[in-house]
Amino acid sequence: MTDQRPQSFEAPPCSFDAPSAPDSPQPPVAPPVKETNDVCDIAIVALVLSIFSIFMPCAGFAFAIAAVVCGHIARGKIRNDKSLTGNGLALGGLITGYVVIAAYILIGIFFVLTMALIPVARSAAEAEERRAVEEVTSMPQPADPGAIE
Repeated sequence: MTDQRPQSFEAPPCSFDAPSAPDSPQPPVAPPVKETNDVCDIAIVALVLSIFSIFMPCAGFAFAIAAVVCGHIARGKIRNDKSLTGNGLALGGLITGYVVIAAYILIGIFFVLTMALIPVARSAAEAEERRAVEEVTSMPQPADPGAIE
């Protein structure tokens, strides 16, 4: 018996590319993965503050002003730094903030006009009451209201 040992075996080189026929079209290449851009934090704050301004009537005006300020700051940052996103959030905060500010201004004008008209209405009512009293007192009185005829 002869001792036969296998000779050293070399594996053929591996290729991960699939063989393609020379005339076949190449398969479509997947588009490169887009890097996720960071959302501007101040834009999120602007939108949240503007939503708070709608639902918190006591501090709503202050929240609306803060939302408008944050919205303008966020839009400036997004305009200067192309890697930031969130322009729509900042714009939503701005629009909502301005609408709430306008609503508070209109409510304030209505309140002031109402308070200014109360004394006018009161004096008109008092003048009408005086006229009615004078009319009643100027009516002729019967001679003896308790006498039986």
